[in-house]
Amino acid sequence: MDISSPATTMICMGIDDSDEKPELWVGNACGVDPDNVDPSCRHPYASLVLLDDNTLSCCLCGSQWDVGGDSTTVLLGSFRVALAENEYRYQEMAKTLENITGQRHCAYCGKWGLESKYVAIYDLHLCPEHIGDYCFCNNDDEQDADLVNWMISTAEAGIDLRTAWILERIASEYKPDLNDYFNNVNSGSIPVTVDDGMRKILGLGKRTNIRNISNATTALLGLPNAASRHGRATVLGLLATGFSAVEDNPFIDDDSLTVELAYALPTRGINKATVVMDLYRDEIPDGVLVNGELADGLLEALAQSSAAVLGPLLRERVQVLR
Repeated sequence: MDISSPATTMICMGIDDSDEKPELWVGNACGVDPDNVDPSCRHPYASLVLLDDNTLSCCLCGSQWDVGGDSTTVLLGSFRVALAENEYRYQEMAKTLENITGQRHCAYCGKWGLESKYVAIYDLHLCPEHIGDYCFCNNDDEQDADLVNWMISTAEAGIDLRTAWILERIASEYKPDLNDYFNNVNSGSIPVTVDDGMRKILGLGKRTNIRNISNATTALLGLPNAASRHGRATVLGLLATGFSAVEDNPFIDDDSLTVELAYALPTRGINKATVVMDLYRDEIPDGVLVNGELADGLLEALAQSSAAVLGPLLRERVQVLR
């Protein structure tokens, strides 16, 4: 019978905790010499076994570590190797599936969908709401410069509602120095192109910009004008994701629309707190501590109330166009 791995060897031979020296048995079964450890072994995760409550061993090279001591470093290194290998396999499979299906997937969250739903940047695709998160987790000066150049060139080429949200969200969620730089070059005065139906809903003229759209949306939602870029990005996101969801499904109900609008909400704690303290500043009494639970609850309520207000208006716009 072929034995595919050292771990399988142990199971088939009936090793249990009652053996006096299981490490020697494992060494003999796997063809390793515990006294002649291979220094080049990477100790892959699948080859690490717990010999007893106090000893971790690598079945490939015979190395052993005391649990709670050096074993922590070994496990972390092994996990990193395993994660890197799995990530490589996943990306290769993803490329194949993209070629077969014509769809794309987000390099940050892994969600699949039509190419039109994603933003192409850095030779990969990302959900609009995850560009800032991806950059935050993959900090790189060269990518920073590319990102700023992409944002500026995108703004100069003329933007629609969805692109306005993308730019504001990136600028609010990534680095403060990137935010300041982009803000000095292009602020809320960036012109935005919206159709007649949206201008009617928002009560805006033909010439409008990011700040005007944000202020008009907060007025519809009964909120104060966003005083922070985080708040402005969230408000634009609620409008942009609602617009896209109703375009895709003109009969979407408010509950389903609430789920879609949740994608426009911030994901990191500090950003959530900033948005809540901004948009709900008139309702939160002085001295009230805004903890994570309260912030999450208020943001969920924001998505629900936005769906109730924006849903009928956006659905009516689609019906008029048809």
